[in-house]
This record gives sequence, C-alpha cells and structure tokens, in this order.
Amino acid sequence: MTGDIGEIGEFMQRILALPAKERAAWASRHNEEINPQSAQDFQEAVRTRIDPALERLLAGGAPASSPKVQKIITEYLQLMCQHAVRETAIEWLTRATIARHVLPRLKQRPTQDSDVISSQWTSNPFLVGFFAEAERHSAQCKALDKMLVAVKDSLQSEIEPHSKPAQRLVAKFFAICRKYALGDPGIYAQWAELVRPPPASMTEAEDRRIWQFLAHAIATMHSTEHR
Repeated sequence: MTGDIGEIGEFMQRILALPAKERAAWASRHNEEINPQSAQDFQEAVRTRIDPALERLLAGGAPASSPKVQKIITEYLQLMCQHAVRETAIEWLTRATIARHVLPRLKQRPTQDSDVISSQWTSNPFLVGFFAEAERHSAQCKALDKMLVAVKDSLQSEIEPHSKPAQRLVAKFFAICRKYALGDPGIYAQWAELVRPPPASMTEAEDRRIWQFLAHAIATMHSTEHR
C-alpha cells in the first residue's frame, strides 16, 4: 500500500508541475471522467429517492431482508441501468490513471463500521452498511452467487468458453439478468469483475476469474452469432 501511495504522490506532483492552464484543463477532464453528468444524475436520484426511504425503514427497525427494504434495492438496480452506472464504472476503472489504486477496495462489501464507500452503494456513510447488507440479501444477489458457484465447479473441468456447457451457464446468467432487470449481461460481467463483491465462499481471485470467463463466453457467443 505504501508503494501505491508513493505512486499516487508522484503522479500528482507531475500534475502540479504543469502550467496553470494545462493543470486546470486536466482537472476539468479528470472531474468529468470520474463523475460525468449521468453519474451525477444517478447520485442525485439515490440521495433523494433511495436514501430517505432506507433511512425511514432503518429507523423503524426493518431488517435488511424485509420486503419493503428489498423493494428499495430493486428500485436502486433500475436506477443503475437507467443512468448507465456500470458502463461509466467500466470506462473509468479501465482508463483512468489513478483508478487501479482503488480497485482492490471496490470488491469489498462494506459493514456499518467500515470506511468502504462506493457509488455502487450510497454516499451516505450512515446507510452504507445497511444498504450493503440489504443488497446481500436480495434475490438477484443470491441467484448470482449460486450461479458463480456453479461456474466455479465447471471451470475445474477446464471447459472452454465456446463449449456447450459454457453456453448453458451463459444462458442461466442471461435469464438472471432478464429476471432482475440487470441490463446487458456482457456489461454486467465486465463490471462485476471489477466491482461486485464475491460470494462469502469464494476468493476475489476466483470471483474475478469466473466473471472474466463469463465475459469471454458471452463475447464468443456474440461472435458466433454474427458469422
């Protein structure tokens, strides 16, 4: 971690050494890159629609798994698709110079006492733990975690992305994305590799490998369809 901090410091020193106009132009590009208008609109929707509803339920003692809380999680997932949150995250995390330094933390599911705050949850530090726990209890999360275990078992047999067993797994993934309105499966797989916390029974390395495999299998399927 010390090395990462050193690298960030060196990078920022190079930026600070630029002429004022160039430095201002870089700051403008950087701010737009990490927080484009679509992301700002999403954050505002979460702040005004999701957070207040969760605050009321939390104050009323509703458990994270309750139907009322889960309804809010469903609305949140719809907002993610509506504002192209996953697409924006993929672009930033694969392009931005500084992004790789935050990647290791993004796949951690925060608790009420942790300092892990990400736009995939909420910017409200008093809600982030409750929100993350609610997401963990959601039907879409449970379905995806179950699918990941199945893919992990299949990968031990060294199946190929273009094989029929792989395509059957992809079909299951597509069905989950349709059922829970998770958007484009290919986009979701790329985003999940970078950001989505793994199941409790799986390491981050295993989880990343599975999502990489699914993304490759989806790309292979699309390539075959267009021949």
